Amino acid sequence: MDRVDKFLIFEWLQLVLLRSFKWFKSALAVRSKACWVLCISSFLVACSPNSNQVGTSQLAFKLMLNGQPILCSDLAEGVMIDDQHWQLDQLKLFIHDMSIQQGDKSKNIELTTNGWQAHQVGLLSLEPECDGSKIEDNEETNHGLIFKVPVDLQNAESLSFRLGVPFELNHQNPLTQPSPLNLPLMFWSWQMGHKFVRWDMSNDIDTWSFHLGSLGCESASVVRSPAQPCSEPNVVSVTLDSPKSNANEVHIHLDKLIHNVRLSSDNSCALHGATESSCQQLIDNLTNNQVFEWY
Repeated sequence: MDRVDKFLIFEWLQLVLLRSFKWFKSALAVRSKACWVLCISSFLVACSPNSNQVGTSQLAFKLMLNGQPILCSDLAEGVMIDDQHWQLDQLKLFIHDMSIQQGDKSKNIELTTNGWQAHQVGLLSLEPECDGSKIEDNEETNHGLIFKVPVDLQNAESLSFRLGVPFELNHQNPLTQPSPLNLPLMFWSWQMGHKFVRWDMSNDIDTWSFHLGSLGCESASVVRSPAQPCSEPNVVSVTLDSPKSNANEVHIHLDKLIHNVRLSSDNSCALHGATESSCQQLIDNLTNNQVFEWY
């Protein structure tokens, strides 16, 4: 490792705590700004010449387990999986390249820019946080994506998106990236890029994790970006049939994601290598189009 590499690593370690602090400090303000965006967008739509325009400005994501939503009453002891209680310590995922299909036309969905969304990439932070008996967002959580303009989801035949970060954004210097692409806990290195999915659980006797990201990324060192796409990008494409209701929600079925996966620390998947037996099963579960459901 040359002197430049050592300097870059030192710089990263020095600033990572500062970035983390700024992230959490600014997140509350982000939620207020997001609310203003929604209010102003609704006002402009109502007052525009095309006031008959229909659509929604956001799409919610809801955690499900065995066909039921995860509720605040489930969180005191943890969710029950395989006869054990588990706490959902972290559950975050990146989404990009959203579109809907209407007839023979595909329409891209543009995301607005805020602390949870940048460069048309959105970060969902789905850890359940309760306000009384209702799960609500706080400064550290985000359960939905906000669109730049209203989108007619109800008349769409399908909804598509990709789970992950596109290659051209995945390996940039996180110190110069806007939020949420500068969040240290979702980043491995310049060489490997971001964690597309981070799911961490724990209980009194064990832990389990699933960290999804790209593999086979070649560069001169860990603090150098690859010039060519990684051999195993692990960006998951998702296509969902037309919604089953007017709820404008995407359900994430956690039990289907961990189908045939034994939850224990020695069976976690951090994608450090192909030898981790649970990784392929988890990726297979993600790609079979059963984990996500549009409601």
